[in-house]
Amino acid sequence: DAFDSVLGKHFLNSFSLSHVNIRSLQKNFDELSLLCDNLESKFNIISLSEVWNVSDTALFNLTGYKLEVKCRQGNARGGGVGAYIQSSITYDIKDFEVTHAESLWLQMNINRKKVIIGIIYRKPNTNVDEFQNSLLDILSFLKIDKVNCILMGDFNINILDSDQKVEEFKTALQCFGLEQVITT
Repeated sequence: DAFDSVLGKHFLNSFSLSHVNIRSLQKNFDELSLLCDNLESKFNIISLSEVWNVSDTALFNLTGYKLEVKCRQGNARGGGVGAYIQSSITYDIKDFEVTHAESLWLQMNINRKKVIIGIIYRKPNTNVDEFQNSLLDILSFLKIDKVNCILMGDFNINILDSDQKVEEFKTALQCFGLEQVITT
């Protein structure tokens, strides 16, 4: 799932992002590293969901990147998010908690524009309304109608479903100026 602000359509010309549901960074790091080594063009940010437990980020170095992670509380198995951020990018981490989810919030300037990137993993089978309300509170606080914002991750919501809850979720994000960029 990826949403970005309509404001941001043109600022990303030289900025690239990717998202991978890694299902354990420890287990799948070698494959991720090999994939990154074989890319002709490097992503500025590689976001990850389901990093699981990462106690020592130094074990998962990718050349030219810094790794930030936010794992599930209490060393519980599963979940967690992370991001490989190109070493040349200056950023701040914002401390926000989304109900029923792990999230990592990055703030940076790209092409002299303020950008907020939220990487989110919503736990399956949790209350979508509570998740949505919490996320909307954060987006409101961040005033994303005035800055560029990108949400990436695994929301465990089938966006292609025409269920009322899904439609409410998509509409709520659209009200903040966010547009879904991945549609299949």
